[in-house]
Amino acid sequence: MKFFKRLAPVVLVLILVLAMVPTSAFACTPCTTYTVQMKDSTGTQNVSASFSAYKIIAWDINYATTSPYTITSYKAPLAIQSDAYRSVIRTAVGAGSATLTDTQLVGMLSSLDGDASKSAALGASLQGAVGTTAPTATTTTGYFSGLERGYYLIIQNTGSGAVLAKPILVAIPVLGVSAENCGKTINVKSSTANIEKKIVIGSALYDSSTAAVGDTVNYQSLSTFPTFATTATNIVYYVDDTFSAGLTPNDDIVAKIVTSAGATVKTLVEGTDYTLTSTASTFKLELTNQDDIKTWGNAGNKLLLTYSAVINQSATYGSTGNPNSTKLTFGEGGKTATTDEDTVISYIVKLVVLKNDNAATPVKLAGATFTLSKKDSGTATYTVIETQTTDANGQAVFTKLSQGDYRLTETVAPTGYKLLTTSTDFTITAKNGTVTIPNTSILQTNIGNAAAIANFKATWTSSNAAVVVGADGNLSATIVNEPDVHLPGTGGIGTTIFTVSGILLLLLASVLFVVYNKKHKKSENN
Repeated sequence: MKFFKRLAPVVLVLILVLAMVPTSAFACTPCTTYTVQMKDSTGTQNVSASFSAYKIIAWDINYATTSPYTITSYKAPLAIQSDAYRSVIRTAVGAGSATLTDTQLVGMLSSLDGDASKSAALGASLQGAVGTTAPTATTTTGYFSGLERGYYLIIQNTGSGAVLAKPILVAIPVLGVSAENCGKTINVKSSTANIEKKIVIGSALYDSSTAAVGDTVNYQSLSTFPTFATTATNIVYYVDDTFSAGLTPNDDIVAKIVTSAGATVKTLVEGTDYTLTSTASTFKLELTNQDDIKTWGNAGNKLLLTYSAVINQSATYGSTGNPNSTKLTFGEGGKTATTDEDTVISYIVKLVVLKNDNAATPVKLAGATFTLSKKDSGTATYTVIETQTTDANGQAVFTKLSQGDYRLTETVAPTGYKLLTTSTDFTITAKNGTVTIPNTSILQTNIGNAAAIANFKATWTSSNAAVVVGADGNLSATIVNEPDVHLPGTGGIGTTIFTVSGILLLLLASVLFVVYNKKHKKSENN
């Protein structure tokens, strides 16, 4: 306590002295060299990669004269470091043939702010312009130090990812920060790619659908490109697609390069732009022109594949679907990465008609013929889509159903039974959970065909209690026929036989009556 009491007068004198010192004595001392820390996707220093930094532009700075001494602009001496860099910058800012100073050209670079594609293109072009120029600085620990003020291109040389990060443009120091801030952190993102699979119905895209045996299901996959460095070699880029057993792929693949807005850049040609390897249930499409892949990646283009498959007789009916999955593999320099699988799924359903009589112990009836008709969309007209006849087990199986309105009609009755005079109308629908199929709400990334079959079910419903949905999701209807017991008809052979028999009986009775009377009289006379 005595120490603080003795210290108090000294502190007071010091405060008074400091109050008389002009504030300019504490003016900003801006940094003259800077550090740059490269961090990976986990936020830690990227010690598993190597980088090179190239000074593209040298400059000085203007900054505020009062705290926090914010950097306001770059100033001379301002110089683009080579004619090659200057040419790239002129092209990037659209300078044309105009005579411009380096200061003017650098000022025009602000036009690229916020335009990721143009900035990426500038970085790629500057990387090409670097050529054999020695880097300003290098690091294998993810940390640069001693960098002077200027505009730098940082290139990743090695790394753990399948594709190296695209070239990074860095302004040192950054406008708007304090001139006393000597460090900068850069989050390095290894360039990556993804793929999305959809079922195409008209112009709409879905994750699930319903169909019938014999129907064609149309698919598309849309995949992005990573941004490859101009120096990248051994580039790999291919799509793998796998069909489940209930799908027979058609030989109709169309491959296109499209813009992010969907406009066609180029329709690819097999053997020139890609190779295609296929089996009865798979295909692999691999792009072959590495320079084109680099160009498409830098431009932000995508690979669009369209193709189709037919629902075949091996398809699974009911709540379990028939999936199709796809995945993308990409990389460079001997390293590759594969995306999660993206899967879509189509469901089909069957109707089993059970034909019995009305006995206490029903008898299965063969030979009954039924037509299944589907209501035409937007009309009251029904069109026959399938005809089946019951077998020895009294069953007729219909497989042409999907969602919609249907009518089941008996056209031929079993022998000895009455033909039904009324039809059975019903509507069937399907849902994934609470969402009506087709829908776009199934998240099936990182799920292949087997997992999709196990985890993504359809719930079928029928509007008519006579058409029952079974535990497996399929439909059944029991149709009962009455025996056809015929009474004699007027004018028929039955009437003739009956009449003749009656006459004969009357004649016989008359003869017997006459004989009886004669015997009776003879006995009386005796």
